Amino acid sequence: MGFTATLCNHDEFEEVEGFGCLKQDFFKQFLELPNGVPDESTFRKVFSRLEPGKLHTRMDAWLLDIEERQKAPGGPARAVSSDGKPICGSKKAGSKGVHVVSAWVGANRLTLGELATGDKSNEITAVPELLDIRGDVVTADAMSCQTEIAKKVGLPSGGEGKPTNALREYQRLF
Repeated sequence: MGFTATLCNHDEFEEVEGFGCLKQDFFKQFLELPNGVPDESTFRKVFSRLEPGKLHTRMDAWLLDIEERQKAPGGPARAVSSDGKPICGSKKAGSKGVHVVSAWVGANRLTLGELATGDKSNEITAVPELLDIRGDVVTADAMSCQTEIAKKVGLPSGGEGKPTNALREYQRLF
């Protein structure tokens, strides 16, 4: 119920409770609700106990399952875009602000995951954590053209055990 409410853009726990009440008849098709819809404090407790890493793993598996069901045999790989952006208004005196790195699948209009970093330089360490997408086509800016990131997305090795990527292949043209 909480997950569905979140997908429907209800971000506050009070909104999640209200959504549950509004859609209670729908949820009763799948859930037993002997005490009715949980209140906002229950949703708050449940969400606070979620482990982001485990949730990400489960969500990724679920989304891959959905994609596999939609994908035609021999169809194209999914395109995943990775990029980092500063959060507007997060910069304070003595702080560089919050920088969020995201992985986005445009065809599904879905963010696979996000990680907050301290500043733009930490994007290099965040992207490998965020991406576990072998077999997909990955687009990224120059900040992500790092050997460890290329290995993570499964690029084939070039000389000296370093992965190849389009930027390296066409570097001589620049």
